[in-house]
Amino acid sequence: MLTAVRYVLADPVVASRALGRERFIRGCMYVTIALNAYANGRRRRVWIWLLRALAEWPPQVFDARFGGALGRAALGPTMVSRMRHAAARA
Repeated sequence: MLTAVRYVLADPVVASRALGRERFIRGCMYVTIALNAYANGRRRRVWIWLLRALAEWPPQVFDARFGGALGRAALGPTMVSRMRHAAARA
């Protein structure tokens, strides 16, 4: 995934449109990788990718996807599942 982002940002047309947003794009990709790690049951790796996302783009902390990934990593799959079931009943 990261190679694809590097490749796309190297394209002159895309680079001109993404000018100044490269760090934001990479930060979003790190959150996506963290969510993928969570989905694959690799919870320890989620923390690494979330920290990279914050290091790359600190305002990422205000993004809803970052908050969701952080919540999943902190609470774990059991608690997330319970919350889903409780929300479905309400």
